[in-house]
Amino acid sequence: MKRGGAGTTQNTFDAIATGAGISGGWAAKELTEKGLRPSLPERGRDVKHGTTPRR
Repeated sequence: MKRGGAGTTQNTFDAIATGAGISGGWAAKELTEKGLRPSLPERGRDVKHGTTPRR
């Protein structure tokens, strides 16, 4: 992790697995086990721990 300008933080990743669904999560797991640093961005609203999202 590197410090950027104006109080921002920059992260360096080896791979990006888009979406934390079954395939994205599995890809991130496999990459991590191989010693890589994956990023796993997810689209959607923030859900607080202990709450049930409404549809």
